[in-house]
Amino acid sequence: EKKDAEMDRLLSQTESYLKRRQKIHVPMLQVWTADKPHPQEEYLDCLWSQIQKLKKDRWQERHILRPYLAFDSILCEALQHNLPPFTPPPHTEDSVYPMPRVIFRMFDYTDDPEGPVMPGSHSVERFVIEENLHCIIKSHWKERKTCAAQLLSYPGNNKIPLNYHIVEVIFAELFQLPSPPHIEVMYTTLLIELCKLQPGSLPQVLAQATEMLYMRLDTMNTTCVDRFINWFSHHLSNFQFRWSWEDWSDCLTQDLEKPKPKFVREVLEKCMRLSYHQRIIDIVPASFSVLSPANPVCIYKYGDESNRSLPGYTVALCLTIAIKNKASNDEIFSILKDVPNPNQDDDDDEGFTFNPLKIEVFVQTLLHLAAKSFSHSFSALAKFHEVFKTLAESDEGKLHVLRVVYEVWKNHPQV
Repeated sequence: EKKDAEMDRLLSQTESYLKRRQKIHVPMLQVWTADKPHPQEEYLDCLWSQIQKLKKDRWQERHILRPYLAFDSILCEALQHNLPPFTPPPHTEDSVYPMPRVIFRMFDYTDDPEGPVMPGSHSVERFVIEENLHCIIKSHWKERKTCAAQLLSYPGNNKIPLNYHIVEVIFAELFQLPSPPHIEVMYTTLLIELCKLQPGSLPQVLAQATEMLYMRLDTMNTTCVDRFINWFSHHLSNFQFRWSWEDWSDCLTQDLEKPKPKFVREVLEKCMRLSYHQRIIDIVPASFSVLSPANPVCIYKYGDESNRSLPGYTVALCLTIAIKNKASNDEIFSILKDVPNPNQDDDDDEGFTFNPLKIEVFVQTLLHLAAKSFSHSFSALAKFHEVFKTLAESDEGKLHVLRVVYEVWKNHPQV
């Protein structure tokens, strides 16, 4: 009030800088490629708009605590001190500046019509609330229970839709590009803890946010989609995988390579890793079978008697018995000599030239017998390492080994 001219000059210089600076980095930091329903503003532009509105409102706001007002009669008579001039440190090559970012918006006043009104995007109250919530997370992110309790006890929560602000701030950090401020799993555990502390209200807000994110998948940054998948699958695993999948049935009518079907498919695959195949099949409607993950079992084509006519079937049976009886490498080679080579009429005397059928019979049989666990598979590969080296001497042999391994385990991505 006493330094109007100086304040106006400072604001004018700030505005001049903001207008002439380049912002070519903004598209790389945006979560979505579209600005509807909420514009994705660069953080300084958004802050400047908030300051402009604050000035228009005569520098009045309602969310900053002012404990000094209770001591106004004392402070007005107190000795005033002149602050010394402040000179910012000069720039050096080692100077570290805050990374640019884009302001993340999910909600506005229309999303919670029954509760307190959410401050507008360009109101300084929105900045104050979000900045305080970010500070709470930054201070307590290593202790999820303390962090959740501090967020929910934010002062003045009766004047704002606090749950909406908390969810928006957490997702803003989770989707921050190029990387979130903290490890991704922290945000998952924090949201789980918040749902436990506020079971009657926060899960509904989180479900509403999830629905909004799903509806905007078509324009969402791929990196953010991956984080969304990881968070959602982990979150479901902590709440018995309950979700209204029928509400997302629109993805079933789309091309399977579109964002929504791919999202649902990858979420179900991640859920299966945190559970088991039959559980995932049971939780989704039958209509979602096209997006459900395949049963992660070994595909062994020589295990079905209906395939007796396949070349190498008899050899596969002999090989199975030999491996179960702990046969040596020489015994394995002796059995494999009987496998015909489809690439030539007569195999060489040693029988070790590139023979795709020989590789197929051996690799399929070995992986099938060792499919009980990762340890069994690793032990089998180590035990018959010399056989693999001999069968895959050529480049064609190496490629065919990889091809057969893929055919056996293609339904089990973790292998």
